[in-house]
Amino acid sequence: MRSLVQLLPALLDDAASALTYMGLFTLPIVLAKLFAIARGQATRTQGEWIAVAGICLALQIATLSFSKDGISLRSMPLLPNVLYDLGTGPVTLRDVYALDASTGGQIGFWWWLVQLMALCSTALLLVDVVPSLARHVFGRRDARAPAQAENEAYRARTLFLALWIGAVVFLPYRLVTERLYDRYLLLTLFPVAILAVGSLKPAGRGARRTAWIGAGLAFVFSLFCVQDYLAWNTARWQAVDYLRFERGLGETEIDGGFEYNGSYLSAEHRKRYGMTSFWAQGPGRFWLLEETRYAVYMTDVPACEQLKDFPYFSWLRMETRSVFAVHCVPR
Repeated sequence: MRSLVQLLPALLDDAASALTYMGLFTLPIVLAKLFAIARGQATRTQGEWIAVAGICLALQIATLSFSKDGISLRSMPLLPNVLYDLGTGPVTLRDVYALDASTGGQIGFWWWLVQLMALCSTALLLVDVVPSLARHVFGRRDARAPAQAENEAYRARTLFLALWIGAVVFLPYRLVTERLYDRYLLLTLFPVAILAVGSLKPAGRGARRTAWIGAGLAFVFSLFCVQDYLAWNTARWQAVDYLRFERGLGETEIDGGFEYNGSYLSAEHRKRYGMTSFWAQGPGRFWLLEETRYAVYMTDVPACEQLKDFPYFSWLRMETRSVFAVHCVPR
């Protein structure tokens, strides 16, 4: 196990990525703030705008990618494995997940627009919430104030939500797991939303309408992503059933994706190769065996003959796509 000092760069990257996702979660509320600022219904000081720019720059720098080829900028999706370009998932078929085949439909450069909006959202949220939180938590208390009890309750709620978010964002996940997954951050969705709404000053009808439109667009995108995920998974299991029941193949002859292989191949794989860890998946990953010659893929893989295709319609891409039952010949 590596020490905290050795893991510090990775932990910093995780925290910056998590904070960026916080901005993505609260984007509709921050859009309402920006609308109010544009209409003159709210103002920001020059110092606050400088702080916003500084936070955006710091978060972007913290998520730089360092490799032997040099330093490169990274845009969302910054974390595996639910949100990807483009959709939700992950697509746990071996050609896509382990062999890095492309499923098509990527939006590529447009993720930078999402990244910029998420960074601005995070920065504005921090600029609004952190000073207010500091004043309420560390500010001087006046027991004679008529609203003291109400202020104490607000202080306690705000501090609880901030500690909740901080625990999730800054938890050293790398001490116990290989990486931070974006699904872990769903634990912060409600506390972040509550803090963001609490920081939203009374705004006009236009700002509220902007927030509702932003939330509606996020809902529609999420709905389309869920439909896409359920549709290709339905096609995948249809392909598995075709190979098992129409072609009469044994369970260990089929590479049906992570979930299938984990259920039907992993135990035999560990027994044959003397492995104890469930995550010891072998050089080809996904617990492949010598007799695993048939597969369910989403792309055209060399040395694999397509036996039958299973089409499905994706709302996300607005097109009919296919999952394939294939027979693969060893090279």
